Order: sequence, then structure tokens, then C-alpha cells
Amino acid sequence: MTKNLMTRQRRVLIATLVFFLLTLSRFILFHQIEFDPDEVWNIWQTFGSPSQIIAWTPYDWPPLSFLVLGSWQSAVGIHPVILRVLPALTFLVGAAFTYRLAKDSYQQDTAAWGSVLAYGALGYIVFLSTNLRGYYLLIAIFPLALWLVKRYFETDKRKYGILLGVVMALLFYIAFTAVLAFAILGLYMLIFHWRKLLRWWLPGAVSLLLVLPLLLDKALNQASRRATVGSPDLLPYPEAMLDLFQQFTGTLFPLWLLIIGLCLVWLLWRQKRFSSRLLFFVLWVFAAPTFLHIFDKWLAFFQARYMWWILVGIALLVGWGISLLPRKLAIGVVAFFAILNFVPQPLDDYRFGLLPFEEYLSAVSDEMRPGDVLVIDPNCPCGRPYQWDYYSQVYFPNGLAIVDAPSDYRRVWYLRADGWEDEDFRAQVEQGRIASVFQGPWNFLIRLYVGPPDTEGIPFDNGLRFHGVDVVDDNGNLKPGLLAKREGEAVRLRLWWSVDKPLDAEYSVALHVPGGDGLFMQSDGAPQLIHLSPVANEPLPQSMTQWQPGQLYVEERELQIPFPTNAQDYDIYLIVYQWWDGERISAPGQDEENRLKLLPLSIKAW
Repeated sequence: MTKNLMTRQRRVLIATLVFFLLTLSRFILFHQIEFDPDEVWNIWQTFGSPSQIIAWTPYDWPPLSFLVLGSWQSAVGIHPVILRVLPALTFLVGAAFTYRLAKDSYQQDTAAWGSVLAYGALGYIVFLSTNLRGYYLLIAIFPLALWLVKRYFETDKRKYGILLGVVMALLFYIAFTAVLAFAILGLYMLIFHWRKLLRWWLPGAVSLLLVLPLLLDKALNQASRRATVGSPDLLPYPEAMLDLFQQFTGTLFPLWLLIIGLCLVWLLWRQKRFSSRLLFFVLWVFAAPTFLHIFDKWLAFFQARYMWWILVGIALLVGWGISLLPRKLAIGVVAFFAILNFVPQPLDDYRFGLLPFEEYLSAVSDEMRPGDVLVIDPNCPCGRPYQWDYYSQVYFPNGLAIVDAPSDYRRVWYLRADGWEDEDFRAQVEQGRIASVFQGPWNFLIRLYVGPPDTEGIPFDNGLRFHGVDVVDDNGNLKPGLLAKREGEAVRLRLWWSVDKPLDAEYSVALHVPGGDGLFMQSDGAPQLIHLSPVANEPLPQSMTQWQPGQLYVEERELQIPFPTNAQDYDIYLIVYQWWDGERISAPGQDEENRLKLLPLSIKAW
């Protein structure tokens, strides 16, 4: 009894470890990959009621995968990271089915876990188990169908036949191309139980009964598949097979070829003959894609995404080889496959039309302020409208203002493909604005262009023009609203300037905060210009006499609140004066002391 308990505990511990490793190997990828347009479209299609989702389902897909995704996003939200949890967790269910199938086939835990880890380590499985198209459901459920067909024809129990029919219907409701995988179920029966051919009536009848409504519905709306899907250029057979298996195996393609080759040699040597089981795997893994290559002109199915069912065969073939190894060596091989699950895979190679929406829109959303707008260069191939609709809901829940032209907006985020931009459009964006922070690579470059608070400005008699003031924090971010501070804090202000004509002399600029009988705070001196762009390195004018008409100039000043002090409300004033005699320069809106009121300041103290 104690021994059985320890055995069960050990099995639970091993299972926990394997599933933890599989989960971890997927979760660490979530921040490294982007949704491709098809994934975003799949998500976007699910923003509705179940009846709407079914109505919006494309004619060449059944509705089940869309309904599953719609239920998931309704429950957990639409953020990309939480959505990717769905295929990753679903794959764990498939891993459990794979374990059950391999354990029944080889009667050995080590071989079963080897099959599971080999399945998870295949590059295309890593891709499908982190991808939000319906294929993640197929790779999870197909091992169950294989196990059920095995149990049904071995035991002749009707419950397995009924369940097999249900699972086959389920696969068909996920993707019509699942019919290719059904051929493997039939192949298994023909090789191992050909005398029981007529027993297919039960699962066949159940599945047909369940899929009949779908078939009738699609028959009314189905158009020619090839008219819209087409077939890519097909490589010659040897190159096509190598390319296919390179997609299947990913980064370690040469290693996987070696593993598969060694498995075949090892199995032939141990079997001493070409057994029925080996024939089954050869037909499954090698002959089936050969058949699809030969008939691709008519079927157009020689693509990795349509042949996902071969991957289960590769994993089971590896598991069979492991089952015939000495125990210690088998354990070492299983550990090796566990490590392979963490090998980086070329996941971007399996996707198309990738743009870094997730990486950079999340950063832009942190820096956007109310009133900001986004303009997209007319020459920029920067995503499709449904992608922008989805990502706007994710990163800008209060709405993202995408406008056709920069117009009079003060803060404009300009998206372009650097080097491809429309020069006239770019000139509109830059007119009256200064380039500031940016996000993204050359083909998805989002840059903020900032105009002054007051585009017209207040002219001083000496030719200087003041365009307003911003309150900013220590990081240079705008702080709109009432200005309230505590004793001992600093007030950081950004002043905007231009000149109507070149100045003939230097002038001093002062910020005064009067209080009591004198000045409570002040900042005095010549403007110290700054760049708003973090990468700008061109020299700024060191003298006001170098300022040029038509250019904006920005400086930042800091007022230090004394500590301790009293709670009180103050006003901040701007003064421009001649440094050599202290005479103040006049401007519209000044008070009797030639001071221009900027904004009120409230200080709270105890």
C-alpha cells in the first residue's frame, strides 16, 4: 500500500513538473511576440454576441474556435497577454491527451512523457500553442481522437465509438481541414484493425449527425475555396519536404532530422523487421505529406498549417524509440526534450504582416495626454483599420483620436515609415511644432510633435514673442490642471519663445513670485534652451541674438519653494528686461509693473 502511494505521488510530482515546464516555456514568450493580422482579425470578430460571432464567421471556417475565443475574451478581457493564455493552457490539455495516448501505446511512463515533451518542443507546436487561430484547439484535441479510435477498435465498446464521433465532429466544427486528420484515424484502423472496417458506422453516424447542420449551412453559402485562398508556389518535392520539416521543427531542424533518423534506425534494429506499427508511422509522417504534394495542384493543402496532424506522429515516433531505450538513458533523453522546449524558435517566420503594435503602442499610451491626436502618413503601410480598432480598445480605453491632418492640434503623434513619408504631409506636421519623443523602428516610427501653448503668442516690444508656459514634472511630462505644491518642493516650468526679428541685444528673463513685502521666489537670467527630443544633438543657440524668426525655442526654469513656509496662494509672473539697466520690456496684458501673469500657485503647509 505504501509503495503504491509513493508511486502515485511520484507520478503526480513528475506530471506537475512536466506541465509546469510546458507552461513556463510558453508564458515566457508572451512579451516577445506580436499578434499577426489574422490573429487580430480573429479577436476582432468576437466582439459581439454569440449569434453575431456565428454570423461574422467566414465561410471557410466553422464557428467553434471563434465562439471559444469570444467566451474567453468576455471572461478575462482583451489584452494580448491574457488572450495568449488561452492557447497555452489549451495545449496543456492536449499534452495530457498525448500522455494518455502514448502511455496506452507503449505501457511506459518515461516514453509517454518523452512523447509529450517532444510534442511541445517542435517549433511549429510552440507557434500554434501561442497563436490565437483555431489550430491550437486542433493540436490539443486530435491526440484524444487518436486515443479514442485506438480504444474503440481494441475494446469494441460503444461508448468509445460514440465519444469518437463526438470528438470528430468537434474537430470539424473547429476547422474544415480537420478532415485531413481523419485520414490518419482511418489509416490506423486499416493497418491494425482492418477486419473491423464496418464498425466505423457508429462514430461515422454520430459525427455526421452532429455536423449535418453545419454542412447544410455552409453548402448554402460556400464559394470556391481556390477562388479566394489559392495555392502558393510549390517547391520541387525534395525541397518542399525539407522546407516543411524545417517549419515543423524550427530552430533545431538539423538536430530533429538526426533524432528522427536515429529513431527509425533504432526501431528497425530493435524490431528486426518492418512492423505494422512502423509502417503506420512512415505512412503518417512521410507518405501523407508526399501524397499532398503530388495532389497539391487540385487540393492546395501542402502547407504546414494544414498538416499540423503530422506533428503528433513525430512525437509518438520519438516516444516509441524512447520506450526501447535502457531506463537511465531514456530518462536522460526525456530530460533533453524538456530542455528543448526552451530553445528560442523563429516564431516571427510563421507569421506575416507583423507590426510592433503591442510593443510601442503600450509605450505611447503612457505618454499620451488628453487632447493628443495621431496622424498616419498616407504612404505608411501601418496596419489595417480593424487592427487599429482592436489596439485602440486595448491601450486607449478612453479612445484614440486618429485624424486625417495635423490641423491646429498642439500635440500630434505622427506615424510613418521612415524614408517613405509624404514630404508635404510631414511638412504640415512639423509646421509650428518641435519634434519630441519617439517610439518604434523605422517602419513603425511614432514621433510626438509639440506646438506651443499659444500659437499666436504675446509680442514684446524688443521683437521677442512669448508663446506660453507648461508645468512639467521631473521627467518633463506635462502636468495639466491647477498648480498645487507642498513646502520644500520645486515648481518646474517650460517657457516657449520665438522672435519676430533678429534681436539686437541680449535680454534677461525672470520669473517672480511676489509675497509679503518682497519676492517669495524668483528665477532670473538668460534663457537656457533645451531639446524636447531625447536624441537631438545639434547645438542650440548660446545667445538670444542667434535666434531666428520662424523657429520655436524652449527653456525650462525651476522655482524652489522654501521650507518651512506657510500655506498661501501666489501668482507667478514673467518679466523680460534689459540686463544692463534693469528696464523692463513692455508687452500686451502686463500689469502696471510690466509683469505678465502666467498662472496661480497654491502652496499647502501646516
